[in-house]
Amino acid sequence: MRVLLMEINQETNTFCATPAVLEDYKRTLFAEGEEMYNRVRGKELCLGGMIAALEEDGIEVVPGFGIRATAGGVSASEVYDEFEKRFRRIATECGKIDGCYISFHGSHQSVDSDDVCGDALVLARELFGNDIVIACSNDLHGNITKKMFDHADIITAYQTYPHVDHFNTGYRAAKLGNRMLRGEKLYMAYGRTPMIQPANGYSTNEGELHRVMQELFAEVDSGTIEDFSAFQMQPWLDVSEGGSAVIAIGKDETAAKTVVKEGLAKMWAIRHDMVRPNNTIDEVIAAAKVHEDGKPVVVSDFSDSPNAGAAGDNFDIVGELMAKAPELKVAGIVNDPTLVAECFKRGVGATFETTIGGSKSPEMSKAYPVTLTVCSLHEGSFTIEGPAMAGVVDSAGLTATVKIGNSDVVVTSGMSTTGDPQLLRHFGVEPTLYDVAIVKACTSFRVPYSKFAGEMLSVDTLCASSARLAELPFKKLSREFYPFVDCDHPRQLDEVFCK
Repeated sequence: MRVLLMEINQETNTFCATPAVLEDYKRTLFAEGEEMYNRVRGKELCLGGMIAALEEDGIEVVPGFGIRATAGGVSASEVYDEFEKRFRRIATECGKIDGCYISFHGSHQSVDSDDVCGDALVLARELFGNDIVIACSNDLHGNITKKMFDHADIITAYQTYPHVDHFNTGYRAAKLGNRMLRGEKLYMAYGRTPMIQPANGYSTNEGELHRVMQELFAEVDSGTIEDFSAFQMQPWLDVSEGGSAVIAIGKDETAAKTVVKEGLAKMWAIRHDMVRPNNTIDEVIAAAKVHEDGKPVVVSDFSDSPNAGAAGDNFDIVGELMAKAPELKVAGIVNDPTLVAECFKRGVGATFETTIGGSKSPEMSKAYPVTLTVCSLHEGSFTIEGPAMAGVVDSAGLTATVKIGNSDVVVTSGMSTTGDPQLLRHFGVEPTLYDVAIVKACTSFRVPYSKFAGEMLSVDTLCASSARLAELPFKKLSREFYPFVDCDHPRQLDEVFCK
């Protein structure tokens, strides 16, 4: 048996002003055939997990094409056009296949389509027909549409947030797909709930979402179902069809449908509990001045998180800390390609007056006048520390590290994987040596930073991934969604599909 592997992967934030173009994907993953296979095999990635499961089961891996970018704005037409062109060519060249496994994010929007993942699955069916097994892996924040459900045999998602199970999610998808390749009948049930939640407000490690996830794991452990995925739809995705979802896969159709229906009800029941309180700059200052354990106060600038598709160009937290408490040592980061270019032009050691911030999304972030010194210049590649995606080489684009008063700031031109400490460490800013370390991530930072952080606080700078969802300019998403409206039992909880 032979299985073709493909990937088209990006998390879209509709409210990010900067579109995602093909060049953004080429910085992360843009590879075909053996090059793709060699770059992902054994890595903490969904494709790495798929390869492991296929090789473990003695199924031939047919490496296709992988295109992946970090989270960002709506994708330009050229991105899906490139994927489709290569997919069609590979389909004619690869010979007979028995399956096609695809790595998605699940919340991928383009200028032409609200459902890029659904489009890719429709294309796969067009190319190969209904006789092959199609399995796909997704982020927990995927928006799983009816089109995706209708055209895939297996759908899996991360079961952790912060995400630390990329490899295992691909492995699960492939293992289930392999069972179907060998003739086993598995039923997949699916339903949605009209709910979006700010992604900084919950975790699978604690609280009510942790409890619900453990109850779903118990359904697998008991043998009631074989697998489940519980999706919290990416809340900054403005699409006409959306919703959080539950998928259950099992040998018994009734059991799978029951787990989905009960899971949806449980997710809806905890909707008021999935919100994390935010902090003020004054609270950050107070915490930093009393951190007697010597550990840094770690501040999440989550609403400007490139991991969530925001521009990463907001400087408000550093700017306010410098104005109100200039004695504090602050480690910061900002995405400002214009400033990076100026730093490269002037060189290491140069001191000059300029502005910082607000260069990519000026409607949400302002520019701050500063005097800075260029400390170091970098090509931008770094190896992720993990545990999530540990060992994967990523790139922040051309990068400069600058000093502004007591603050050391990493200035990037293509910020990515923002929850990993190496995004500071690799460029000469060791977070443990500061009073305050600012991280532009919603929740992913909590696992690696918990090893050395003191207090962890969150400040909402009202950027593209703000927790104040009701204030964002949604145009397509139905206003019959929580938190826009609330009710005891929306009708969607009773709509469960199975095949």
